[in-house]
Amino acid sequence: MPQVWKNAQYEPSLRVPFIVSGGSVAARALPRGTAVDAVTSLLDLYPSLLWMARIPQPTQPQLSGSSLAPFLGGGGDLSRRKDYAVSQYHSNLGNTGTFCIVWRNYKYIAFGHGFRRIYGSGEYVPQLFDLEADPGEMYNLAHERPDLALYLDVKLRGELASGFNALSSSGDYHEIDVAVKRSQQALYRRFYLDEARLDIQVERLRKCDELKKSLALKGASLLALDPEAELPCAANDEEPLRQRNRDEKLKADPTWQEDQQHQRSPIDQKLEATMESGAAQQSEHIQSTSAVQHVPPPKTEEQAKLWRLFSRAYTGFDEIDWLKVAAWEQDVP
Repeated sequence: MPQVWKNAQYEPSLRVPFIVSGGSVAARALPRGTAVDAVTSLLDLYPSLLWMARIPQPTQPQLSGSSLAPFLGGGGDLSRRKDYAVSQYHSNLGNTGTFCIVWRNYKYIAFGHGFRRIYGSGEYVPQLFDLEADPGEMYNLAHERPDLALYLDVKLRGELASGFNALSSSGDYHEIDVAVKRSQQALYRRFYLDEARLDIQVERLRKCDELKKSLALKGASLLALDPEAELPCAANDEEPLRQRNRDEKLKADPTWQEDQQHQRSPIDQKLEATMESGAAQQSEHIQSTSAVQHVPPPKTEEQAKLWRLFSRAYTGFDEIDWLKVAAWEQDVP
């Protein structure tokens, strides 16, 4: 499935190689080059590290994952391990959380629809993919296999409802999504709309800019001064560096851009065209949404500070993005 960014439950985001190297001792139980095709999760890392450090596992059900010791020669009953993995993702400034379960060669994805006022009442339909027959996740089987979709939906809800920190006793996607959206809004208001905290961030940006200018006059750079410095001061400062890299590649090879264009697959080119079309439609939709039309542009001093931070932190941040952020902050999940 071609995708942009990582805000999704598709394989380019969800599937993470887990590589273990334990030296000669571990190699006796797990020979070099061994591939384990069992479903695992990042939640398994902590209990695995406890096992490696010879620290007893918690007796109370505080961990959702389980140790990978059986795969690493540490013994244990594989039959007690879950044969599925569950994940949920809540992107900042997103309109819905996503919930996913991978079982055998199937993946089921559901959505929470926490925000409806900005993005309309339309809902994202659940998705079911056969990862073996359809590794690109292009064909949704939810309508063709309703029995399997229901089975995985029940399994996913049950997992989301378990644990001491469950946000919904029934694993309801919308209930969980609403709770997360409210938490995200509270954090946003606390760290971005609170005047004192906003002033601190603006002051950091100002000091960083001053230091960079001072070093530039001396023929030095902040990165040379401190390789671990948070550079650039904001994301948009990277663009001159990207352009310089492009210029250097073109100077070394005048055909570089043409080669890059040639190397893009037809599906990549189709995706880019779709993205451009979708971006134009989304801008029109956002502009025409009543919830957004009443959001004023930056007028107060605090709004101007926030605008400055966002326009520096996000490449291409413009008036439409500002309206979306303000409308997101005002929506009621």
